[in-house]
Amino acid sequence: MKSVNDQFSEQAETYQKYRPHYPPALYRALLERVSQRRCCWDCGTGNGQVASVLAQHFERVYATDISTQQLQRAVAHERIEYRVERAERTRFKDEQFDLITVGQALHWFDFEAFGREVERVAQPRAILGVWGYQLLRGGPDLDPLIDHFYRRSSAPTGLPNAATSTRPTAVFPSRARPCPVQRICTSVSSGPWRPWKATFVPGPASGNTAASTTTIPSRIC
Repeated sequence: MKSVNDQFSEQAETYQKYRPHYPPALYRALLERVSQRRCCWDCGTGNGQVASVLAQHFERVYATDISTQQLQRAVAHERIEYRVERAERTRFKDEQFDLITVGQALHWFDFEAFGREVERVAQPRAILGVWGYQLLRGGPDLDPLIDHFYRRSSAPTGLPNAATSTRPTAVFPSRARPCPVQRICTSVSSGPWRPWKATFVPGPASGNTAASTTTIPSRIC
């Protein structure tokens, strides 16, 4: 199994302030596919951005992350229980969840080990929803600088490529279904950036959808 790679504790406060939020349409698309809304798991929750939305629809939400600093800044809610745990090895019960979500975090996981854990903790017919964005687009002046930094300056770090590892096909190749949400649009108007609009285009450059879902038919023992 992959070693733990915590890249977010140091800048947890900045992450909380400036990370873009996901559109309501994305959550609607997920919820339409869920047959029951008793218990869900938001894996790689960060500061609880996704968990706080799911708490409005589920009786109980469990949200995990490897960063204690991130969870210390997470959105508090009576229906959410935060835990410091790896995605690939948790203390959850067998067949516990109706929905499992991973927002812009799958690329950090050990796919094979995470897949086994999903099979273990998912209810029969549960849904695994995975999504992420590729590169932000800010116009002809800014885009070349972003591309240069992403593809050249950051390449020697050896960090996983979020743009090519955001779909459940990485975990369950034969079961993924595309989600109709195509783009995540937001406005960045604070922090180190001057005001400008950005569109977060999901998936790799080929233009795949922002999110995919897969149905877990049964637990594998």
